[in-house]
Amino acid sequence: MARMTFILLIFLYLVGGLWAQPSAGNIGMNPVKGQLKTDLGSGVENAKIIIEDADGSLLPILVSSDASGGFLIPTVVGSDFLVRPQKDGDVGNGVDIWDLFELENALTTQNFRSSYQKLAADINDDGRVDDQDVKILRHFVLGAPTEFEKQASWRFYDAMCLPPTSAPFHTCSTTKQYLTNNPSVHNLDFVAVKVGDLNNSALSNSQRPIAHVYGEVLLNTPNKRLLPGLEYEIPIEISYEDLVACQWALSLGDLELLDVEESGHSILDQVRLHKNVLYFGHVGKVPRQLLTLKVRARHKALLSDVLSLASERMRPMAYDEEEEVYNINFAFDGKTPHKLTLYQNEPNPFGEETIIRFYLPESTVATLTVYDLNGRVLKTIQAFYEKGMNSISIAKSDLNSSGIYFYKLETNNQSAFRKMLLL
Repeated sequence: MARMTFILLIFLYLVGGLWAQPSAGNIGMNPVKGQLKTDLGSGVENAKIIIEDADGSLLPILVSSDASGGFLIPTVVGSDFLVRPQKDGDVGNGVDIWDLFELENALTTQNFRSSYQKLAADINDDGRVDDQDVKILRHFVLGAPTEFEKQASWRFYDAMCLPPTSAPFHTCSTTKQYLTNNPSVHNLDFVAVKVGDLNNSALSNSQRPIAHVYGEVLLNTPNKRLLPGLEYEIPIEISYEDLVACQWALSLGDLELLDVEESGHSILDQVRLHKNVLYFGHVGKVPRQLLTLKVRARHKALLSDVLSLASERMRPMAYDEEEEVYNINFAFDGKTPHKLTLYQNEPNPFGEETIIRFYLPESTVATLTVYDLNGRVLKTIQAFYEKGMNSISIAKSDLNSSGIYFYKLETNNQSAFRKMLLL
């Protein structure tokens, strides 16, 4: 009889049009509240809250977390249920070369900052942190497909449980139970862990501020004229000394890559070449003379017309010892190419907010326009921007619905466009 009453209440709930995040006006007098936060207290937005019957059957109730990480569940009198948060689709959010730097250091010293950092470091979710996690994370940072993308990008643990740093795996439940006859266990809060994000840099909600960029460093090489069939050495130095990690991708145009050397030794097996884009990541003290490319030219060209940074999969960036972030740009004979560069939005795909970065060769007025697949203009931002790297934030509310969008950046004499995906 109690189960029939439970089913009837659920039916009435659905008929009432509440299949969604309940609002303050229809939630009822005694909603069940919960919250999803990182261990540093940042709310996790747009996570699904999966609600199941006590026997594990999925209930027809679906809510999501707001910008503070909070969620409300309408109570069903006389019925117990299970709560399980889930968030996916932003695996690259907050993951870059610094996380690899921290993971290698933590494994070497066996010193993790917290149990939650150790849980984030278990990339393949096998209940331990080892060289296999380093391998997967390195491949991911270098843009290679890995099993990382096949897993949930966030994990949630009972906030009332404190996992020990020595062995935090499988000690805290990922599901919480609501018992109608036991109010003392009605805490439905969870600690959220972004997999692979060891420094809590992931954008967990639309209210979290964007990370500050400290400055810009240059990858520099002498410009030269190339003749078809001839081999060339292209030394690349970096303009700043006190760096401990960097990542970038370099489009080689139609050059044939023969080798990559660092300090006179081949590191071809430590980089990734895909569609003639060279993906490179360095962890540890970054030498001024970073590396040397050995290439063969296929056509007559100027080197500066062939080499360029690529950002479809990897943001060009570097870190110093204080974890300050630097953008990376490419230069020839110490001069950056006099052209606008529009980078891929991050994260992409995105759920609530994404950042579009662009490089301007001079201070000027620039216009960013976002279009849908039908070419309709959804948002236009025009402002004066300084020479160098700039960024613009686009929120989910600026767009219509999930799907593919295009964005175009224009100055008085240059333009570039890319596409992005809203989940």
